Amino acid sequence: MKRFTETEKWSDPWFRGLTPAEKCLFIYICDNCDNAGFMEVDIDLWAFCIGSKRSTIEGALKGLARGLIVKDRWLWLRTFLRHQKNLPLNPENRAHRQIIGILDDRKSLFSEEIEQLMSGVELSPIEAPSEGVPRGTGKGKGNGNGKGQGLDGESEGKVLDCQLFKTWRESNLRASADSHGDVLDADAIADFVSYWSEPTASGGMRMHRQDAWDTRRRMQTWARNNEKRGNRNTGGDTFVSSLPK
Repeated sequence: MKRFTETEKWSDPWFRGLTPAEKCLFIYICDNCDNAGFMEVDIDLWAFCIGSKRSTIEGALKGLARGLIVKDRWLWLRTFLRHQKNLPLNPENRAHRQIIGILDDRKSLFSEEIEQLMSGVELSPIEAPSEGVPRGTGKGKGNGNGKGQGLDGESEGKVLDCQLFKTWRESNLRASADSHGDVLDADAIADFVSYWSEPTASGGMRMHRQDAWDTRRRMQTWARNNEKRGNRNTGGDTFVSSLPK
């Protein structure tokens, strides 16, 4: 299996601040996680492969906390899909279909995080593991703190919103719109969803024709256009006809 690697990570402030053990573990995870960035936590195996003590690996894992989400002996490298140039996901791409399948399989454990990714809500770059690093018999002594906002701190800017929007169904769009109920009222949301979920000849929805998607910004634009036309509550035929096809 071949994967992309960020050669500039060695000069990246975040990566430079890691301890040698943290750097080695980070590279090991990047090389051995699945194609969606998930990996089963196995401290003993990692220590054997890296040639280090279990306690050192446990400490290194804690030091990488800002870039990982750990739950029930599974971890997710949050930025893996972006670094591997796999975003946005396209269900018509065979490789992407496999990644989408992995995300579906992991929803039972990472449902909130995957839903946030699909809904365009940015995960905090300094979010610690939702559940503590699995404990072992060794005493972790690693003190890595992953300071800075570099490679895994996402200093490159906010990740493109709704990177999985081309896989959405009408129910996903409605759920995303409902989460921004402060922008439009219920009637306007219904019109908004109805317009953007309109089926196309290719079998998708109107929104799938867009190159990028941010539900909140789309709704704000919808509201501004309604206000210009003296209709603050609903989409209205006049507004809908002015939107790009």
